[in-house]
Amino acid sequence: MIPTRWPDWSAAAESAYTKLAANCDDVAVVALSMGGTLASWLAEHHPEIRGLALVNPFIDPRPRVSATSCAACSGREPTSPPASAPTSPRRG
Repeated sequence: MIPTRWPDWSAAAESAYTKLAANCDDVAVVALSMGGTLASWLAEHHPEIRGLALVNPFIDPRPRVSATSCAACSGREPTSPPASAPTSPRRG
């Protein structure tokens, strides 16, 4: 898994969704942990997904610098990281 990066994971999720959607009228995605991050990204790119059930997804709620500006600062190629999810106020 060490050489596997976001483009590999997201391409695999996209491929699996495309195959499933070709055979089903409605698609809901169930995911655990890092799979929840992929499922959130997939639903963001496919609003026709009917539902999400996420168990302990890794979602960073903090505001981020855009991938483009971050890549420009670091000299790397931009990628498509998952978007941050909205958060509810913390109770304290």
